[in-house]
Amino acid sequence: MTQFKAIFVRNTMYLLRNPRSLNGILFSGSFAALLNLSLYYKVGDWSQVDPNDPAQTSRYINNIKGFAFLTANNISFSSSSSVILQMPLQIPVFKREYAN
Repeated sequence: MTQFKAIFVRNTMYLLRNPRSLNGILFSGSFAALLNLSLYYKVGDWSQVDPNDPAQTSRYINNIKGFAFLTANNISFSSSSSVILQMPLQIPVFKREYAN
């Protein structure tokens, strides 16, 4: 938990100091959310599914699982983007640590 807190504070400070990175994260998260919305529009509409038909029920359940998977990826990708966008700033630190 201590490491998570330290990384969270570092990423928050980075995003507050670099508004371009914050805009990039917001754009990528919004784009992925719109993509998920376009792919899984009305995915939970049970009124069009016949519960007695196993093929329709299986398709419905698999659509829900696919939506959950892409939503989890959207959340993790948006949160990891701040770390990825920090890499160019960390090159001098990496070179110094590697030289030691």
